[in-house]
Amino acid sequence: MTAGGPPNAAPSGERKLVTLLFADLTGFTALASSLDPEEVYASVRPGMTALVRIVQDYGGTVPQVMGDGFMAIFGVPTAHEDDAERAVRAALAVRDHARELQRGRSGTPFPEVHAGVNSGEVMVAPSSEPAGFAVIGDTVNTASRLADLAMPGIVLVDERTRRRTEHAIRYGPTRGYRAKGKPKPIPASEVVGVRSVLPAGRPAPGVSGGFVARERQLEALGRALSNAVDRQRSSVLVVTAEPGAGKTRLAVEFGRRHPEALLLSGRCTAYGQRLPLFPLASALQDLIGLSEEAPEAVTDRAVRRLAHRVVGSRRAGDLTRGLKLLLGAVDSYAVRDPTAAVGQTMRAARAVLEGLARERPVIAVLDDLHWADAHLLELLHSTRANPWSGPVLLLGLSRLEALGSGDPLPTLKLEALPDRRLRELGELALGPGVPASVLGRIVARASGNPLFLEESLSMLVESGALVQRPAGWIVADHQLLEQVPATIRTLIAARLDGLPADEKRVLQDAAVCGEATWDRLLDGVSAAEEVGSALQRLVDRDLLRRRPRSRLPGAREYVFKHVLIRDVAYESLPRRDRC
Repeated sequence: MTAGGPPNAAPSGERKLVTLLFADLTGFTALASSLDPEEVYASVRPGMTALVRIVQDYGGTVPQVMGDGFMAIFGVPTAHEDDAERAVRAALAVRDHARELQRGRSGTPFPEVHAGVNSGEVMVAPSSEPAGFAVIGDTVNTASRLADLAMPGIVLVDERTRRRTEHAIRYGPTRGYRAKGKPKPIPASEVVGVRSVLPAGRPAPGVSGGFVARERQLEALGRALSNAVDRQRSSVLVVTAEPGAGKTRLAVEFGRRHPEALLLSGRCTAYGQRLPLFPLASALQDLIGLSEEAPEAVTDRAVRRLAHRVVGSRRAGDLTRGLKLLLGAVDSYAVRDPTAAVGQTMRAARAVLEGLARERPVIAVLDDLHWADAHLLELLHSTRANPWSGPVLLLGLSRLEALGSGDPLPTLKLEALPDRRLRELGELALGPGVPASVLGRIVARASGNPLFLEESLSMLVESGALVQRPAGWIVADHQLLEQVPATIRTLIAARLDGLPADEKRVLQDAAVCGEATWDRLLDGVSAAEEVGSALQRLVDRDLLRRRPRSRLPGAREYVFKHVLIRDVAYESLPRRDRC
């Protein structure tokens, strides 16, 4: 971050949907009054630095550290679709690390931590503060109040954050907390724990229509599997699409239609545990029924059984060591040569998949490949160049433009669903009696994206804007039909925050112009340099589309691929800039 504000932010600031974490040290005032200032600093500051580093590892930004705590922001400067989950996990990790510091020292104990987490909209504006920006809004005040209300060792979370993270986090009952300056009690819940040590990612929509269409893509995947079977050699294929287009659904349906194959599935993660080839490791853990908390003896037996199964007793010993490295069952301190360990891990993954493929064809799904580490990408490229023996289909699922440059992997692009298919999905999700005009408006706004459709329907149903009656569905609040669900807003915002500053600025300026804009118009109103080249790059990124014929002579006309992209870009601007 620079003194001018967060990267990619508009010069006058931005409105952002964020999650805030306030973490405070319990009893710090009493501790500080009982010790010399140098003793306080030596006792607390190193631990506080470690706590801040933990938050940063989860993707949070810490603008400033106070004496007895800090505020962390998830969503500034860059949004992530799972910022709420990251913030709660970070709060728990900070709390747990503070307890480790207590146990691991003599003399002055490190204080317990209590924390509050709150999600909502804020204004992020350039500032002379050390971080270069200020975050303003009642969301900040509420997060601070929740931290004040939390007892030692407790993390309190607001209702909105809870709704967005219940699939990943376990909570106690919600109750109202009275806070200073708040006319009504704040509904909040204590965090009990996580459902899994691994990031859960995006929750499934509350309203879902399942799987429709995609027959052409299913046929292409079927041919790739058939080729692997016929040649008795491995094959690599990556399905690419924008977020929400249905990559995971496609893979699940493909596996369902091919019961003769063994379906293994693992997911890359953006943070947390990042073992080499982690998706393959988690897929094998599921295969052998190994839980995350399994004792060492249980892990040893399960790994040895798998090694005997795939290579036989004579070679099982050598493979067992590699499998333990792959599954993270070897203490990192015991690994003397990390480079050699990665090579052994790769050989173990190959040996296991080749052995399983001798039993029946294997489909290994590597979801969220855009988060893949270098070792996994190296394995895919080397496997493509020198195929393994046996019918193994390594099926990656990735967002567009996410796999970097260099020798490309074979890809299958998932296009937008036609409106009639999207309408069919909506009818499957809600059942009969949906007003055609209402579903038509939502389908038009979704622009071929199944997730956008389902999240919009979920928001309308859960908010009471769309109500089911015996005679069918009725609209109770027409204004909400045009609202962007928070899940989709964060998903799109994450994509926009990843753009270079000039491209993001042009996209925001185009949003002010409306659903269509022209290069000549933007040349006159945008502060960005090289508007024309920025527009072309936005087309290449599939955010804008150029119309073949412009309604303005002598100018190129552009439209947003999704009206929701336009809405999110527009809503990110301060109201004074929306003219």
